[in-house]
Amino acid sequence: MQRILLWFRTRRKYALVERFRKSAVQKEALLYFTRRDVRVHAKCEKEMRKCAKALLNRDQEWFESFRNLMFDSEPAVRLSVATEFLSRGDTQAKTVLEDIRDDGGLTGYTAKLVLYSDSQGSLKSPFRMKSR
Repeated sequence: MQRILLWFRTRRKYALVERFRKSAVQKEALLYFTRRDVRVHAKCEKEMRKCAKALLNRDQEWFESFRNLMFDSEPAVRLSVATEFLSRGDTQAKTVLEDIRDDGGLTGYTAKLVLYSDSQGSLKSPFRMKSR
């Protein structure tokens, strides 16, 4: 029974991670906003917030699963996760954001704005969460 519970728990954790990734990538793909895109963008943000809260508020293992997304292959995923952890004071997140910034493009520009907000002391959690 214990093994079955562990299997379900692990499966749920990875499902949340994948849902977060999918939403972050889809959100970034919306460069030109139409009325439909605004709705999809808002839906992606809501899904990302929901997944982030579930992963960050569970236990250390789930927290680390979310933190590991800072090293994902997708810049949009790295940007979102690194922004959350920079708002919590994680110094490694700053390095990740600097790398994204140096890559350029829209995601790089967004990373530049995040770093500027942090330097001004006005950076808040992108998922409207309080620090641990």
